[in-house]
Amino acid sequence: MIKPFYGQWTSAWIDFVVPSAENAGDHELGISVRDAEGNTLFATHLCVTVVHTHAPELEIVNAHWFHCDGLASHYGVEVFGEQHWSIIDAFMGSAARMGANSLLTPTWTPPLDTAMGDRGWPPN
Repeated sequence: MIKPFYGQWTSAWIDFVVPSAENAGDHELGISVRDAEGNTLFATHLCVTVVHTHAPELEIVNAHWFHCDGLASHYGVEVFGEQHWSIIDAFMGSAARMGANSLLTPTWTPPLDTAMGDRGWPPN
């Protein structure tokens, strides 16, 4: 569930897994946005074309930043607790399935959105 906040843009990543070339062709995808009570606020349909091909293995490093502390913060779990490791494992698996072959993991993520005069990084 994505919880939007007033005045902020929120996005969603939709990942399509196509199990075999037999699924090639045009497919209709229904997307809807609902409130907490289940009322539909917006609905649309998109046409997704699955092509009959397979992307070759990458010959380059496909690196992405991976902020483990951000996952703990987002999901409200203890950093490096059992739930956190399960979440990290799920996200690393997703990254691998999407072709990432290198993850850059900072020890900690500095708060870049700290108000002027407050303690933060970079120093104000």
